[in-house]
This record gives sequence, structure tokens and C-alpha cells, in this order.
Amino acid sequence: MNSIGPEVGFQVSYRKKTSKCEYDTLIDNAIIDELSTSEPLSSLELKGRVEARLNRHISYNTYIAHIRRMLDRNELTRRDTGEKAKPAVFYYSTEYSRKKRRLEILRPFPEQIHETIKAYAEIFYSIIAKNIRDTSIPGISVSEFIAEHAHKNNVVLERQEVQKRFKRLEEIGLFTRCRKKFNGESRYLISNPALADLALDLQDLLKIENKVFNFEFQYFRGASSDEKRRMLIIHGKKKAEKMMKRFNLQRNKFRSGLLKTYGEAKISKAIEILEGVEETRIRDLIELDRKIKRRHSITIKIYEYFHDIIEMIWPTLLHVKEHMSETMIQAILVIASALFCILARHFLFMINYVNIAQQFWFYVT
Repeated sequence: MNSIGPEVGFQVSYRKKTSKCEYDTLIDNAIIDELSTSEPLSSLELKGRVEARLNRHISYNTYIAHIRRMLDRNELTRRDTGEKAKPAVFYYSTEYSRKKRRLEILRPFPEQIHETIKAYAEIFYSIIAKNIRDTSIPGISVSEFIAEHAHKNNVVLERQEVQKRFKRLEEIGLFTRCRKKFNGESRYLISNPALADLALDLQDLLKIENKVFNFEFQYFRGASSDEKRRMLIIHGKKKAEKMMKRFNLQRNKFRSGLLKTYGEAKISKAIEILEGVEETRIRDLIELDRKIKRRHSITIKIYEYFHDIIEMIWPTLLHVKEHMSETMIQAILVIASALFCILARHFLFMINYVNIAQQFWFYVT
């Protein structure tokens, strides 16, 4: 079975604290590494190989807890042959886990992995933006991406590191090379037309997302660390920092201006007006988000392993939820109350019926 395995073991050691114990992600990574190179493996053989790779003993309960969690997260599949005389349970890695492992984003907890996701997001966004901005030459080259990044961030990336990213995106089938070289250099395209079509619609979503986020930054709050990272990808460091400074000044000026004009008593009314404007934009965002999900539902599912990268630029696509209106909530409460009354009456009727039956039986006997 052909599978994609990492060239070297992942070096970041990270243990996520939980309420009962520490979750060791190195065990998960070792499981995927072993299954990516030689699968299927029986449960006991896989456990032994993982222990040898990590050079330490793993209790059976810990091992099974990791296996179950990875099965739940679509990172493993399980086959039980039902045979009695020899190993019957075998495990396989999934395409989802192999490709995420190949991109080194299987466990996106530590800052190093967030930076890896950001690097892939920058490449993906650059190829989309370039194809919209200039269609005369297809795709994007490594040199072009490095030059564009340097212009936006005042930082020159190492060519070898960028080439490695492009190569891995090509190996997992996300990118493909143009048949013809331009200026002696290969150019990369999104390989699947369906994904390229989704990318075009995502640019429309990006425009509305930017309006919503920028409106919030200008009047209500500062950007979170994830939102700042998103702005760096889209605009580059120079422009993003200028935008954040401008938003902070506008927000402070707006607040102080409201206090002078309306005072504390009437400031809430002005805020309500702004919240109304924001609510309209959020409705537009939800409507477009719904259309994109309907039109590209299969493509979004196929590229599930790439969701961490997509989410960094288009956070609402995978997480936006429509909130029920107050009217809808009240209607549900009224219906629930009515059902409760009906059930309560039915219950009382049944109690009376049982009492009458008992009395009649007592009388007859």
C-alpha cells in the first residue's frame, strides 16, 4: 500500500495538560510514523514498534487510550479479522493523518506548529491572490513567493525551506507543476479544479470577513493573537501593523468622543446603533458561508486534512454558526411548555385510572 511518510521523525515534544493526566502527543506521532511506513500492523506489534521508536515502555491502558482517541479523530482505521489462533486486530493510518503528518501539522498545539501552519497558509493564499491579480502567467514560482513575502514583511525567507514547503504540498497532491517552465523555473498550480473553484469563492468570503473583523477592531475590541496572525498572512507585516495602529487610535478616539458628546448615560444607544450595523454584516457573512458550504461540501470534506490551514485565513468557514433569534427561542419554550402540560395531564389521568382499577379489583375479589 502506497503511503506518505515523513522523511524524519517530528522533533517537537509536546504534552498537553488535561484534568487527569498529561496527553503525550509523541505517542500519536510515533503511531502514525510506524503505520505510514509499514501497514497494516497488529495491535501488539504496533505497540512494540512505538515503544522501540520512543525508547520507553508504554502501559497498555495508555496505548489503548491513544488508539481510541485517534480512531475517533479519523487518524486511524481498525480491522478485526475475527481469527482466534493469531493476531486478529490490525490498524491502518488514514489519508487524513498521513497527509497532516507529512505537512508536520498533525498536532497543532505548540507555537512551532502554528508557524508551520502559517507558512503553508501564506503559500496557499499567495497562489490564490496571484491567480486573481494576474492571469497572464499561470501559478506561482518559489522565487516569486520569496520576493512577494520580502516586500510585504521586510524578511527574506530561506529558499531551501520554501522549496521544501512547495515540494510537500506537491507530494500530497495539493499542488502540481506547470508543464512549461518560465524563466527556467517551475511554477505551481492548485491541482484540483474543484479546490481552485472553492478558492475563488473563498476570496469573496474573505472580503466580507475583513469588513466584519475590521469593523469590530475599529469600534469594539482589539484583535486576538489568531486574528493578528491572519492579518499578517493577508496583508504582510508592514501593512498589518499600520492597520492595527490605526484601528487602536480610531477605537480610542471613538470611545472618548462618545463620552464627551453623550456621557455615560447615552453611550449605550450609540453602541446599539453600531451593533445593528455589525449584525447586518454578520448576516451577510452567514448567508455567503452557507452558500459556499452547500456548493463545495464535497471538496471541503475531501480536504479535511487541510482545514487547519484554511481556518487560519477563513476562520468563519468551518466554525460560523447561526444564532437563533429571541423569537425562535420563545417559540421553542412555548412549545416545550405545552408538551409538558399535555404529558403531565396524561400522567395524572393514568394515575387516576390505576387507582380506579385497583379499587374495582378489590371490590370484585
